[in-house]
Amino acid sequence: MAPRTRAEAEATGSPLREIRALALGVPETTCFTATSALVHYIFGAAGQNAANSRVAGPGVDRTEFLHAAADAWEALDPGEFPFLRSIAGDARDHDDREQFLTGLDLILAGIAGAGGSQRP
Repeated sequence: MAPRTRAEAEATGSPLREIRALALGVPETTCFTATSALVHYIFGAAGQNAANSRVAGPGVDRTEFLHAAADAWEALDPGEFPFLRSIAGDARDHDDREQFLTGLDLILAGIAGAGGSQRP
């Protein structure tokens, strides 16, 4: 999923380098890290969606698949799987596009909020 050639990497990274131009306050010294985080999120979401479609197989109804998964999570032992049980309802009826965009907003807000700080 990652760029395989220098040309692909440049085509992917050049527009993202303009994060600094988006008034996010990303200095040159952290542009690579900010861009990497954004690219990993985008490619990760694309890869996860591709994997989900392979697991579900052709002709599987997304709604039925999510409802079955949510039902299974709700049936888990609450002491052993409190997290999965707590998100089952959200997983059942979520909008993939809205979830992706919200995640993108979180990453961009984190980049903007970091103000160029680097981890020690």
